[in-house]
Amino acid sequence: MITTPEGTVHLDVFSLPKLQQDFEDTVETIVPHLQAIQVYATGAPVILVGTRKDEVTGGVAALADLSEKLLDALQRRCGPAVKGLERDPDSGLCFFAVENSKGFKGDVTIRNLVRAIGTAARKLPSMKLTLPPAWLRVL
Repeated sequence: MITTPEGTVHLDVFSLPKLQQDFEDTVETIVPHLQAIQVYATGAPVILVGTRKDEVTGGVAALADLSEKLLDALQRRCGPAVKGLERDPDSGLCFFAVENSKGFKGDVTIRNLVRAIGTAARKLPSMKLTLPPAWLRVL
């Protein structure tokens, strides 16, 4: 994991159908990622992204239930790591449930995700640094 504590927005992407079908296994995959972020980039913004929303059985109610269960499990196993978790503002879910096949124009959640990444990035301390113009050429 390459990370800059004050200059990185972390995304952890997982399959929503897998979360629904094998909840514990999926949580066990997410937890080490969040723990690593906590160790190497304490306080960095974290965004969870669940893919393949259209394959979740039960629709919006099932997503809400998965979100509640996931947040509870993550708080128990790695509480400090989820303290600054960015939530989907429209649904209130602890993750952004996206439908990959619809793309940016077809899925409002993807557009919300893009905005959340931008908002989280603008809050980073590194975004407030002033760099000499010559450094920008190097970057």
